Formats: sequence, structure tokens, C-alpha cells
Amino acid sequence: MAKCDSFTEDLLTNILGKCYEISTQTKVDVFFDYAPHTSEIMIRIYPNGWSAEADCEYIRHKGTNSIYFDNEDGTERLEYALEQLAKLYDQYKCEMKLSGEVET
Repeated sequence: MAKCDSFTEDLLTNILGKCYEISTQTKVDVFFDYAPHTSEIMIRIYPNGWSAEADCEYIRHKGTNSIYFDNEDGTERLEYALEQLAKLYDQYKCEMKLSGEVET
């Protein structure tokens, strides 16, 4: 079980917020799954929106789809996830501008 500290809480809040921002501001759907019993998150990305047939991508860290944060490099792992989401958001916004889906 994860210990409660404000820095981890802030990182998780920012990650969830970025997932929400991407999902509401682009055509991409981002799913955030949290497993408190294992101190684990999983972030699934559907670049063209969710559908039952669509394959998803993951924010992957060191070869796994899950990001565990109750260990010595847990903060680094959460920061990595947030950085990856920010990069993806910038990429998706740029793609939308290039395709004319949003006003510049």
C-alpha cells in the first residue's frame, strides 16, 4: 500500500488532470487506472478515440504497461508519466492544428 505524501498526491493529481485535458481538448481518449493496493497506475491512450475494436497505446516505463510508485524511484516514474503525457498533448494539439480541426 502506498504511503501518503503530498508530493506523490500532487503528481497523481497532475497526471489525472493531463489525462482529462487531453481527452476533452483533442480527439484522443485517455484512460487512467489506479490500483491502490499495489501503488500502480496504468494510462491507456486511444489516439482516434475509444471504441471496442480500437487498440490502445500505453505510457510505458521500463517495458511495462504499469507504473508502480511505491518504491525508491516512484517519484521519478510518476514524473516520467507526466512528461510523456505533456509531450503527447503537444503532439495531438499540433496534429489538430495542421489538419485544421482547431483554430490557431
